[in-house]
Amino acid sequence: MKDIIVLTESPIHAIMRAAVNNLARLIGVSRVHSTRTQILQLIRDEERVTVDHLAQKLGLSPMTIRHHLALLQRDGLIQAEVMPSPGRRGRPRLMYVLTPAGAEMFPSNVTRLAHVLLLQLKKLMPPAELNAFLDSLADAWADSFPPVEGISSEAKLDQITMFLNNMGYQAVWEYAGSVVEFRLENCPYRWLAGRHPELCLVDMKLLQRLTGGLVQAVEEGQDEQPDAPSRICRYRVVFPQAGALPRGGVA
Repeated sequence: MKDIIVLTESPIHAIMRAAVNNLARLIGVSRVHSTRTQILQLIRDEERVTVDHLAQKLGLSPMTIRHHLALLQRDGLIQAEVMPSPGRRGRPRLMYVLTPAGAEMFPSNVTRLAHVLLLQLKKLMPPAELNAFLDSLADAWADSFPPVEGISSEAKLDQITMFLNNMGYQAVWEYAGSVVEFRLENCPYRWLAGRHPELCLVDMKLLQRLTGGLVQAVEEGQDEQPDAPSRICRYRVVFPQAGALPRGGVA
């Protein structure tokens, strides 16, 4: 009778495999998963894609593509946008785009360049001038917000939220008693803000310009990285004039 050899995983290999899996979960997506990596690359190259387009490009079924897209959405690397169907008939289409976190999966020198530029500005400009410069950045962004008049205050807040989300903030708003609270669930320049906290003042000034209210930061639990701000930033907007943005009023 021949001996039966049973191949078992050695303790070293088991530890290595567990470490790889844990690392993959920590970074949000398994980089060794070729299908999801290809999906991210296609979205990066084409900016917006549909399920059918991805299925055709990768030679996979739409059901398989949807499974991978759901995992990428869960990890915060992509998001779906509803686009009207070509022509007047047909159901709206879902287009998938990278989130700022998904874009960070691909190497870029832009963030490092901005880091060096900010370091140089701090060396060359007194604090007051630097703050004025950062205020001007918020003003420039706010100037690109289209004016809205004759709509309800809630509709204006929705427009502001959409504007912020187009910039990558993943913002939501809600009433908190007599004030309005914005939650920014993503920082488009999180790595930079961790090294240059004064950039958070740009967010506050931007909200102040967009809403016309007084903006106060709400303390949030810190992120697991000591040199980075919390993942979710909360700001309360107080309106000094009772009719500035009344609940159910007209902006």
